[in-house]
Amino acid sequence: AFADLANSPSFLDYSHFRICPTASNSIDIVGAWLAHHQMRVALIEPTFDNLSLLLRRRGVDTIPFSELEFHTLGVKAFSRLKVDALFFVNPNNPTGKTLSEIQFQQIADYCAKNDILLLFDNTFRFFVPQSYDQYSILIKSGVRFICIEDTGKVWPTQDMKASLILYSQSVKNELEIIYEEIYLSVSKFTLAVLGAFLKNSKQRGLDQTVWAETAKRRTLFREAISNSVLVPSSESHSSRVSLSFILPEQASTLAQKWPHVHHRNKERDDDRPKENSHDAKHFDSAENRD
Repeated sequence: AFADLANSPSFLDYSHFRICPTASNSIDIVGAWLAHHQMRVALIEPTFDNLSLLLRRRGVDTIPFSELEFHTLGVKAFSRLKVDALFFVNPNNPTGKTLSEIQFQQIADYCAKNDILLLFDNTFRFFVPQSYDQYSILIKSGVRFICIEDTGKVWPTQDMKASLILYSQSVKNELEIIYEEIYLSVSKFTLAVLGAFLKNSKQRGLDQTVWAETAKRRTLFREAISNSVLVPSSESHSSRVSLSFILPEQASTLAQKWPHVHHRNKERDDDRPKENSHDAKHFDSAENRD
């Protein structure tokens, strides 16, 4: 059911995977393996805090690489990175940016050529169209890879979730040892219920079962913050994932939108004594920047 909905027929005959109760459990297992091998990992930025925190808690050496730079320069953006692994989130949280088939192929080929482990967090995949078979590309490229999938982002039914870890032959044995140290089995009842949701979404279409409701809620949310100091980031303007990347408005925009607040702040600043110490002046400038 998962392979059908993900448009990944190559997954049907693929045996290198395990199922965890949640995506956080999957990330933790991957983090344990990366730390064991003392691998330096370039993690896409921006990304959601949970991913970075779990890796750091395991002691993984992570550095950021810019999503914007990659989408501008392509794989040339990796040339300056001295790392053992690249970690993507596709589609990304919080920007919602998604890799095209050409981009995905280029990344897989680059990592295979340079012997770099390729990691994907695909946990938001069902919020976007599934237009190509990612696992076919990964397997045929010969790249070393680990991918994390999840049902919890779309069907978190009574906290019944399942997260798959899929991996290449080269990392199979060690990952499965770590997995089996922690988990004995996965609830067949949970998998049966989730399988029914997947099949239903395949029959009715993701546009009806997921995307329409997500778009409706996104519109309601953006309307709710439209007169506040919060605005959706331009990076996530066309995002289709279930989260919004929200930032505070620039000071210049706030002054126009909320002139009475700007006026009060100016009066407060004018009332302050001018003989502030150097430290106080530094504090004032930092406060104004904030």
